[in-house]
Amino acid sequence: MIAEISVIPIGEGIDLASYVARIVKIIDESGLDYKLNAMGTVVEGDGDRIFDLIKKCHNKMLETAQRVYTT
Repeated sequence: MIAEISVIPIGEGIDLASYVARIVKIIDESGLDYKLNAMGTVVEGDGDRIFDLIKKCHNKMLETAQRVYTT
């Protein structure tokens, strides 16, 4: 399966580098093949592992952001 993931904190200002870094670390540690792009990350691997990764990324973002938009 191939999926493009985008996890966006809403209402947290314009400097989002620290938010992005936390999510990229989770993706990197997942062991799945991935490629970063301007608006998200393309991930390739088993579908269940990808959906688990999306949930983990979304929940991690919720630890520091009041609202999160995940696609």
